[in-house]
Amino acid sequence: MKTWTLIEPMFYLLAAMLLLPIAMASVMWTGAFLDGGWTLLIGWWRFSERVVPRITVEPIGMLTGVVFVLAATIALHYFVAWLYDAIRTKNDATIWPAEWSWRWTMCLIALVVLMFAAGLVGVGLQRTTVWLIETPEFLQRQSDLR
Repeated sequence: MKTWTLIEPMFYLLAAMLLLPIAMASVMWTGAFLDGGWTLLIGWWRFSERVVPRITVEPIGMLTGVVFVLAATIALHYFVAWLYDAIRTKNDATIWPAEWSWRWTMCLIALVVLMFAAGLVGVGLQRTTVWLIETPEFLQRQSDLR
């Protein structure tokens, strides 16, 4: 019984690895889902070919963003270091590390940047979904992948 407990997760992973391509192929090659399957697999590539050459980057905007993120990082580090030291001293927590680490600050900043990106993705997904719902012509047009 113990051997099966060790092998069971590997068995499920192997089964999923074998069945996923079969499931994807069955969805892609059925008549109604052919265009949708190919669009999901390679549609981003066509979109990128069309959109990436039209992207413009404003150097002043990029510089402003970098300066503000650096300023926020430095301000956050010194504020949290002060707060950490005050809490550590008040609680007499000698088992805690002696001071706040820059590594911890960078983890907090990375978390904030990740949440910002996730928020942008969520808003973009919501806007695109509303646009698709309100534009019936989009669903009726012929695919350019044929």
